[in-house]
Formats: sequence, structure tokens, C-alpha cells
Amino acid sequence: MDIESARLVIEPITLKEGQMLIKNPMEYYFEKHIPYDVEWPHYSLKALLPYYLEDLEKKKVSLGMGPWIIRGKRKGWIIGEAGFRAYDEQKKTAEIGYRILQKKQNQGYATEAVSSLCQWAFYQQIKKIRACCDKENLASQRVLKKNGFKKVANEKGILVYEKRRAVQKKSIQGTNSL
Repeated sequence: MDIESARLVIEPITLKEGQMLIKNPMEYYFEKHIPYDVEWPHYSLKALLPYYLEDLEKKKVSLGMGPWIIRGKRKGWIIGEAGFRAYDEQKKTAEIGYRILQKKQNQGYATEAVSSLCQWAFYQQIKKIRACCDKENLASQRVLKKNGFKKVANEKGILVYEKRRAVQKKSIQGTNSL
């Protein structure tokens, strides 16, 4: 279920991979045949994983509605992570977040990853995706704007952005116009 873009492979974290990342991250690097990077997994991903894995195991969330690993397509190295949280199955909404390794920033990877994940989410019938970032985080604001997100709120210095799935208009068949 990987997503491929021009330069990236984006993989949802499976139960097995998540358990590896919690218990022994080096095993993940070994199994994937990629060089170790001290910047990854980030502490925020490590903190999220137990909750995500529990929900995944109990089938409260489906694969893809959690964290994804962003890897370079050419060499397979870790670029960062992205993913969804606060998925509301009834309202068909989710919140997207992302983090790119510091040495990989300012190369368009976040923009490319967010674009790919939004396309995937809309294909899954998600109707609205939210994103939040600090008002000082200009790079993240640019990523969101480039991906068609609109600022909808400022909650004590945290900017809230939304992107809605495009509504396709149904054509009326069988009519002739002269």
C-alpha cells in the first residue's frame, strides 16, 4: 500500500514495523537495508507509536490512518515521517502532520509528501483534511499553501488550515443541446 511520487516512497507503518521501532529501531534499519540516522525516529513519532499500534491492533483505525515513513525513492534513505491523526470516520475528516529530517529540509520533500498523502486520503473518501502549525513556522505554512490548504483559524498562535476534497459535479446524460 505504498505511495510513490516523483522522488519519494511513502509507507504506512505496519504493526510489525511499529513494534520494531519501539523495541529496537536498529532492526528496522537492518530489515529495510538503509543506513542508520540518529535523527530518526523522532521522539514525537516514538511517543505516538504505542497509541497508534494499540488502535491498529484493536482495529479502531485502519492502516494508513496513522503515521507513514517518507523515504527517498532512489536510495531509500529516511527523509522523515508524515501521517494522519484525529480521524473521524463519521465526518470523514482527518488531521495531517509531517516532519522532515533537518538535513533534508528546504528541498520540497514536505510539499511532495503532503500532496501525495492528501491525494491518497481523498481517494479514501476523506472529505476534509486539517493541519496545524505555529505562526512562526513559515516553512510549514508555505507547504500547506502550495498544497491548496486555506487558513481558517488562529488559535493562540497556532494556525489552523483546511483542505477539502473537490466535489465532482455529475453530468446529466441523455440531453441534447442545439
